[in-house]
Amino acid sequence: MANELTRKQGQEEEQHRYLELGLTGRRMEDRLLASAQRILYEQPSQGGQNRCLRKHQIPAFSGFADFLLDLATSPDPATPSPYCRIILPPRTGKTVVASRIIGLTGLCSTFVVPTRALVRQTAEELHRQIPDTPIGVYYGEIKEPEQHGVNITTYATLQRHFSSGQLPESIRNAALIFLDEAHHSMTSLRMGTLGAAFQPKSVRIALTATPNYDHKRQLHQFFPQLIHETDLLSAFESGLLAPARMWVAEVDVDGSVVRLIAGDFETQTLGRLMSSAPFFKAVEQFRYAEPNLKIPALIACASRQQAYDLWIYLQKNKPSNHPVPGLILGDTLARERESLLDRFESGEIDTLIQNVT
Repeated sequence: MANELTRKQGQEEEQHRYLELGLTGRRMEDRLLASAQRILYEQPSQGGQNRCLRKHQIPAFSGFADFLLDLATSPDPATPSPYCRIILPPRTGKTVVASRIIGLTGLCSTFVVPTRALVRQTAEELHRQIPDTPIGVYYGEIKEPEQHGVNITTYATLQRHFSSGQLPESIRNAALIFLDEAHHSMTSLRMGTLGAAFQPKSVRIALTATPNYDHKRQLHQFFPQLIHETDLLSAFESGLLAPARMWVAEVDVDGSVVRLIAGDFETQTLGRLMSSAPFFKAVEQFRYAEPNLKIPALIACASRQQAYDLWIYLQKNKPSNHPVPGLILGDTLARERESLLDRFESGEIDTLIQNVT
């Protein structure tokens, strides 16, 4: 019986690729150096890693490998900075690149994301990309961190639990910290937390499509080491993104008023106004106007409720020969999301509705 239990435990361990098992308690410099040696050893087979990446993702992946080698082996402890940035357009696979970096370096990692929905989505994506690596989550009521794997948390949870002294060591001791939608990190409180919550030499990797949020929050000021950047103009020119076109349609809503308070719209009034019938009618008429009938459409809504209400409205008011629109919300399961996107790309669905908050 004992032999059978030992055999089963061994099989379970073989199914997982635990990160840094032999480096527990070692200095961060030693852990990064071990990773650099691993990169040098693995470089002849990096073609296998690259085959899993799209053409536009390879420079970011290769650039980080070079950066980590330089960081781990530089004789000057002051340079380069462990704060670096990777800039890629929306929906071009930043999480895929990050997963390949984790796979190559073998370093324990922490992902920080803006929302709870993104915790779930990131966990699902990492499970697909590096299925043998333990993935932990730490947010809200779910606190299941992994000691030798990748942990995912939110900016708010990170800040709150670090301030209260409750942040697990498995998160604090990560060698790689990926900051998704990194423009969300550029406040004094959050940057202070990112500096103090992790070891000084842990590598902070900012991932974003919008490096310059405003004149005060510009990514290069906080993350000086540029690993790779593909800006929107280059993405359009290379065909990575489709050319953008925009129309503005004004809708008269019978004198309804949206007040501006402290530079932001009054949320409840705006929500009611944008969910009203005249707005939905405007969307219907524009979406199904003759020039637009054969053009695939993505409709971005200001709230979850507005997206759902519009989905119901268009089901009732679309042309009879057009398919029912797809609906993607923040908590839509990854498999359902992928199914809808596949059907959209194949032309089975011609309209997708989603909320952007």
